[in-house]
Amino acid sequence: MNTLAQLLRKARLSKDVTLKEASSALGMPLSNLHSLERGYRTNPKMDTLYKLADYYGISIDEICISCERVPSDVFYKICKHPKLLQVIREWNE
Repeated sequence: MNTLAQLLRKARLSKDVTLKEASSALGMPLSNLHSLERGYRTNPKMDTLYKLADYYGISIDEICISCERVPSDVFYKICKHPKLLQVIREWNE
């Protein structure tokens, strides 16, 4: 499994844009994007993850898995259906 940093760097390079171009297009400070790509920041906000997924054309699920986050829509489904949480807890890995 790729880390978030590896996933973002690979996506940016395949899109053939610089960090500066990506940060400008995303409306995000260059230092923040740099920190994410280098692995210094590992737990960004969900709205940031959605922006990144959209810009790079990556599945939000893939991004969330890489940084061990639960996508918002999934989180709300779990909250509304406690039996789902029970199933997840009992899941054998």
